[in-house]
Amino acid sequence: MLGSYTTTGARIIEEATPPVWWEGLEPWPSGQVQVRVLSGVGARPWDRDSRDVLLIAEVAEGRGEIIDRQEQVGGYPARAEPTRRAFDESQWDLRFMTPLSDAALDRPAQRRGT
Repeated sequence: MLGSYTTTGARIIEEATPPVWWEGLEPWPSGQVQVRVLSGVGARPWDRDSRDVLLIAEVAEGRGEIIDRQEQVGGYPARAEPTRRAFDESQWDLRFMTPLSDAALDRPAQRRGT
């Protein structure tokens, strides 16, 4: 059986055969799925800004709506200075692409995680 999560009631989908399942795959308990997905969603969950936090909160609370264009949410943020620099792999855990310290981030002083 497979479940389908929505902000309304879930329904059970009966399958004639089990889904593809590879060795070592451990399913999450159903009560933990939403928290685990929301804690890791996004390109850089460890470097979320206030807009990212707002979007995740709206999903978690079942609010919000489909966004078709960036203009609907204020457009792209203004950039006062370039945000690029050379990549220093010694500052990163390359297995998971997560920073080992705030020094790895472009803007550690402004960092706001969830």
